[in-house]
Amino acid sequence: PPSAGMFVTVLLAAQAALLSPSTRGTFPGHSSLMSMHTDRMFSLPGPRSRFTMADKTRFKLPVQEFEQRIESGKAAVIGALSGSVAAAPLTFVVDLGSIPQWEFDTDGLALSCALFSVVYRYATREDANEQLRQGVVGGFAITHALAGVKVSDTCVPVPLRCEPYGLYLDGAMLSQGVIGLVVGAVAFGSSAFALEFAISKGWLKSFPSVAP
Repeated sequence: PPSAGMFVTVLLAAQAALLSPSTRGTFPGHSSLMSMHTDRMFSLPGPRSRFTMADKTRFKLPVQEFEQRIESGKAAVIGALSGSVAAAPLTFVVDLGSIPQWEFDTDGLALSCALFSVVYRYATREDANEQLRQGVVGGFAITHALAGVKVSDTCVPVPLRCEPYGLYLDGAMLSQGVIGLVVGAVAFGSSAFALEFAISKGWLKSFPSVAP
């Protein structure tokens, strides 16, 4: 008996013969079939069919992509160097003088500051809103602090509660969070300051703000 693959092959061959230039005009209603086939291929169902090329280009930002990549790279380098250097004394004290751990923490903080600087430049743009800048710094600092907290052995799960008071955090976890928050605030705050200074000197360009 014929298999499903043979059936699909026959259908594809028939469609190819129907749409080939050599058979054009051979079948009655060929032009209407071609028109219907084209409409089904290039039309989108629902509300998407109402969009045109003019609508799509309207949402594109008038910025040069390559130039913005260069500026983002410059921001990453400035932020990584300034943030990691500023926080290096603090991380040395936190790591209790362990050089290998201090080197690892400093390298990781430099990478975090590089990513922060790229996000900071795109988030703040040419906006003079100071709360926006502080919010970006604070968000990265809080994330950095929470990532460094280690749950104590005295804690039990679901819901998380720690001895001796049955609270969500104990003294050790709270101190780790505070230290991480201070280190993050110094690192990301220094990166933001360096970026703003570089922008004021013309060494770095802000991402352009586009009116809606």
